[in-house]
This record gives sequence, C-alpha cells and structure tokens, in this order.
Amino acid sequence: MDLTQIDPWLFAAGLGFFLYGMQRLEAGLRRVSGDALERVLQRSTGNPLGSILVGVAATAVLQSSSLVGLMVLAFVGAGVLRMRNAVGVILGSNLGTTFTGWLVTTLGFKLHLDELALPLLAVGTLGVVFMERRPRWSAYSTLTLGLGLLLFGLGFMKDSVDAFAQSMDFSAYAGASPYWFFVLGFAFAAIIQSSSATMVITLSALDSGIISLPAAAGIVIGADLGTTSTVMLASLRGAAGERQVALAHFLFNMVTDLIALFVLLPFITQGLGWAGVTDPLFGLVAFHSFFNVVGIALFLPFIVPFSAFLERRFRRQSDRVSHFLGGTPAQLSAPALQALRNEVEYRLQGVVELNARGLDVVLPAPPQARPPLDPVPQQAYAQLKQAEGEAMDYARALLAAATTDEHGARVTQLLTTLRECVYSSKSVNDIRPDLDEFARVAREPVVTYMQRIREHQSALYQGVEQTLSGKGGELGVLEQANAAFIRELFAEFYRDEHGARLSDVQSSTFLNILREVDASNRALLRAVSAFQAMPDPDGAVLSPAAEGSVPG
Repeated sequence: MDLTQIDPWLFAAGLGFFLYGMQRLEAGLRRVSGDALERVLQRSTGNPLGSILVGVAATAVLQSSSLVGLMVLAFVGAGVLRMRNAVGVILGSNLGTTFTGWLVTTLGFKLHLDELALPLLAVGTLGVVFMERRPRWSAYSTLTLGLGLLLFGLGFMKDSVDAFAQSMDFSAYAGASPYWFFVLGFAFAAIIQSSSATMVITLSALDSGIISLPAAAGIVIGADLGTTSTVMLASLRGAAGERQVALAHFLFNMVTDLIALFVLLPFITQGLGWAGVTDPLFGLVAFHSFFNVVGIALFLPFIVPFSAFLERRFRRQSDRVSHFLGGTPAQLSAPALQALRNEVEYRLQGVVELNARGLDVVLPAPPQARPPLDPVPQQAYAQLKQAEGEAMDYARALLAAATTDEHGARVTQLLTTLRECVYSSKSVNDIRPDLDEFARVAREPVVTYMQRIREHQSALYQGVEQTLSGKGGELGVLEQANAAFIRELFAEFYRDEHGARLSDVQSSTFLNILREVDASNRALLRAVSAFQAMPDPDGAVLSPAAEGSVPG
C-alpha cells in the first residue's frame, strides 16, 4: 500500500462541499416553497397511507429527513396533527431518503460530474451575488448553488476514493463479515449525521472495488440506524411530542434494519440476480429502497396501536404553562405562528372565564373543549403572566426565523393581544379585596349596583365569546354598550350617593371597582380587536379551539 497516493484533504474537502451543498439545497427549497410545503404536509396527512406518501415525496424533494421530521414535530406540538399521521410521515421519510442513492447512482456515476457541477456553480454563485434584492430569484440561485456544490463535492470524494483504491491491497478485507461493516456504517453515520453522505461514500467505495456489495449493504443498513441518533439527541430535553416522534423514528429504523441485516442481507446476491440487476451500484440502492418498503409494509397495519403506544410515553410535569408552544420549533415560521396564535386564542378565551370568575359572573359552558384554568384565581392569573413571558421568548425566536414581513406583523399583533389580556385580568385581580369587602355588605344599594355590574359583564363576556367564535357579537356594538353603561352607572351613583347610606370608604371602594371593571373591559375589547385584525395564516391550519381538540 502506497500511502503517498492517499489524499485525505481531497476527500475531506469533497465531504465538506457535499454536506454544505445539501444545506444550501435545503435552504433554497425552503425559500422557494415558502409555507406551501408545510401546508401541503399538514393538509395531506388525513390517513396513514396518505401520510406515508407525503413523507416519501417531501423527503425526496427536500433531501432531508431531519427537516421533514422537524415539520412533523411542529405540527404535533401545535396540536393539529395526530400522532398516527405523524408516524406515517416518519415511515415515508425513511423511504424518501433512498432517493439520494438513486440520484447519485443515475447522475453521479453515469455522467461526468464536472460537466454538471461547474455550470451549476457558475449560475448559482452569480445569482446569489446579483439577485440578492430579488428574493424569489435569490432562492432559486441558492438552490442551484446547493446542487452544484453537492455534485462538486461528490466528484472530489469519488476521485479521492479512486486514488485510495489504486494504492491499497484489499485482499485482507475480502472475507470481512458484513456485520462488521454494519457497525462501521452505524458509527460513521452517527458521527457525520448524514445517511446521504454515508450512502455517497459507500457508492464511491463500491464503484472503485474497495468493498463488495454485501459489505456495502451492511454499511447502508448501519447508516440507516445511525442517523436516528440525530433526532434522539435533539429530543433528550424536548417536550413529550418531540420525544414521541424521535422514539417512533428509532423503533421503526431499528426493526427495519434488524430485518434487513439478518433476514434479507444473506440473500442479497441471489435476490438481485433473480430480479435481473447486474450493476452493483443499482443493486445497492435497490436493496436500500426494498428493505425500507418491507419495513413500511410491516408497520402500516399497526400504525394506530403503535401511535397509541407512543402517546403514552414521556408524559411528565413541566414548568412550562403554555399549551401549544412546547413542541413546535420557532424556526418553522408557519406552524410556529399557528402555535402562537392557538396559545393566544386560548389565553384570550381564558381571560373571559377568569374575569367572570373573579366578578362572580355565571357564564354558559363553552361550546368547545379546551384546557381548564387553574381553579385558584390567583394561580390562574400567575399562569397567564408566565404564559406571556413564554410567548415573548418564543416570539423573539419566531421573529428571527420569520420568512416574510407579514409573519412579523402577525407576531406583533398576537403579542399585543396577549398584553391586553394581562391588563384586563390585572384590573379584576387588583379589586379582589374590594369585591370581597362588598360581598360582606348585604344591603341596598350595594347589592343592586353589583347585580347590575354582573348582568352587564355577563352580556359583554358572552358577546366577546360570540365574536371570537364568529357567531355574532359585533365588536363596535360591545364597545359602545360598555361605554354607555359605565357612564350611566357613574352618573347614577353620583346623583344617589348622599341617599345611598354608604360610608365614605364604601363609596370610594365602589368607584374603584367601577373604574377597574371599565379598564378591564376596554383592555379585553382591545385584545379582541387586535386578535381579529390578524387573519388566519392563509388557512394553513385550523385553530384547535375551533376544532375542539386539545394538545396532549
């Protein structure tokens, strides 16, 4: 073996170009598709089989099962995608990753890479530089640059492996077990965090004669399992939904890969010969696709019980009080915006209930199920303030990742809504001692005044709930009715004060109650106005409150 013929820097540079090209390709696809791909992913997963097909297509297009998994995690965390459909997408994404092998085998080893890579690099780099102020063309340029870098890096790796093959005597490795190569593939993919790159390297080694087809198949099987480490490590400190998705990914890959390793691999040569496949490169990618299809066929009938099993895992208490933000990464702007909207809507509805409870106003049961408030009013108010802080932190990350100015404007409106909710609840919370004091004064005119306030608040709160549900309750009418009531009651109290037989302290207490009720109502109506001013994000997803669903 002539070590002087080995160029590790050529291989390392090729691997770097390839991985960076994959990142640029992914970024370009995200910018070109915008939120459309995320909407398609959410809308097209109505049944397990459809979810699998969506997972295959999305991963084949994006060339990143990690990105598809992140989208799935976002929708599960937002409470708008059931676990059984999320599992289907995860299963399909594993088959979608095999598209990389088909692409590389078809293009990378059948055509001259320089003839493709250099024109793509030229167009991509020039486009990125000169189309910076034209977002759409800049996105296409980034996509083109990524593809060029990918092919350019592939050429470097292929050349370095060819040189390595020519300088090394492989007779000592001819009898090595495929199971040893399985371990090698697992370790290598876990380190570089890319099954696509591992597949390319394996194809290069197979094409150069460094390893046999069974050995290459062992590496691919190991890499298929090794890439699950990425999601597993990322989910260690994540929410329950995130861990459930990671566990689904790991268990599916583990079962599928063990079947491929111990049942299918021993017969790979005979099976490909029976299928008429003579090219070892095509044989390897065909085997990769085949054992993933086998795994999907085995799991498909059991998706529902498998999903139920996952949903029972990792349920534990958390210091977080938000219901919709924990499992949705803010980097995915469309589902993250929806998750924030769901959280704000839940808090807005909760403020109506909390204020009604504080003023002893009895309201009809809400038309849809939603997470209950803490039965202790002070604790419920403290959770509202904590939820605002969590939403602020979440919004900062969301704004940093926002793909459009419109997303930024919507985030601002949602935070305004939440701030007004806190103001509204604070006003009622501040007069709780005054309300307790008045509750002990069981004589006229205190009873009459407080009853009139409760009747007004009941009508106002029901009007707000009708406005939020789209079943009536015009906001302008509510604002006018509230202003007229407060003016009338103030005037009446001033006229009747001397005959009211209230002490000076009691009179001041009542005026304070009335002022704070008015302040609470105006803040609540401002919150509703700000929330209504922000339309649904292009119908991306339905609000869980509207559907009656509650995140797990």
